[in-house]
Amino acid sequence: MKWLRWFFREWMKRCGHAFSMLVVLGPLFFFVLHANEERIDSPGEWLWAFVSVLLPVVFGQWLWRLLWRDDAEKPAPPPTPAQLRQSRLAAVADTVSDLPGGISFQELCLQLDEKQTRRLLHLLHQIRPGERHLRDVLLCVECEA
Repeated sequence: MKWLRWFFREWMKRCGHAFSMLVVLGPLFFFVLHANEERIDSPGEWLWAFVSVLLPVVFGQWLWRLLWRDDAEKPAPPPTPAQLRQSRLAAVADTVSDLPGGISFQELCLQLDEKQTRRLLHLLHQIRPGERHLRDVLLCVECEA
């Protein structure tokens, strides 16, 4: 269902852009055709009249996006593997401070690989919620090694 909501949200954005473009294009096209009270008989003249209105609008829209686009519209960069490990461990562990050896949580996540992360998550899940301290699990792992 999430992808369906995303699809309709993107579709509505694009329809909104197309509608706003038509709102601008319609009166301009009408003005260009009837400004000199001349009749346009050939398809080539219709095409040139349409292009003469379309190009400034498209260029103006491109310039508007370039100059005044909100930075929030830019997609966030994908998280690094260390950031993913950090979020997975932080979601399960109750505390992630006071790690053995004076290492910080970020440094630990940079050192871990996927196999070690899964092992830590497995050990954390075996402990009752409220008592899941990453420090204690790391001390137990060091004792076993």
